[in-house]
Amino acid sequence: MADRSHNAQSAKSPGSDAYHHGDLRNALLAAAGDLLEEVGPERLSLREVARRCGVSQTAPYRHFDTRHALLVALAADAFRAFAGRMKSEAEGVDDPPARLRALGRAYLAFAIANPAKLRLMFGPQSPSKDSSAELQEAAREAFALIHDATEARLAQPGTRKMDLEQATLGAWAIVHGLASLAIDMPLPPGLEDEARRSELADTLMDIYQRGLDAT
Repeated sequence: MADRSHNAQSAKSPGSDAYHHGDLRNALLAAAGDLLEEVGPERLSLREVARRCGVSQTAPYRHFDTRHALLVALAADAFRAFAGRMKSEAEGVDDPPARLRALGRAYLAFAIANPAKLRLMFGPQSPSKDSSAELQEAAREAFALIHDATEARLAQPGTRKMDLEQATLGAWAIVHGLASLAIDMPLPPGLEDEARRSELADTLMDIYQRGLDAT
């Protein structure tokens, strides 16, 4: 958050509230991201974002004509960061069961580090994916990582015949359910430790994968 604030401040021209060409949109998004973590999507306002950037109340409208447009952009950025976190965790993991475990760990880690972003992506205040091609594509990229890993897992010998979409939904439900519990309820004793949380994510994903095996 400090880095974002510094970037927003350094983008200003000395002695004025003007931003260099091309910087204002990014500064607004950075300030909005910080505000999102503080107050959640329900109370995020263009007025406060403008105040934090040191620009006029009308300045944000050059890039976001409505509050909804700002939330859409924030959600798209969040999905891209989410996908990047999962890609990073699963990079070089070719074994399908291990890849699903890696994605589960990344999902949980992202949620705990960015609870307000996860709520914006999936909660009641989440902008409709149909409202923006950019948002739709960003969400699709993240979901495709789980979808493709599930497809590879189902292709392994000894796996029972299952509908791919249903199996993907099952994997997503497991990790999203754990992530939602982790950010909305007090963590059980011992799970404050990241290594223990990762172990739990692995365990739940292993339970899910045992259900994929032919009996």
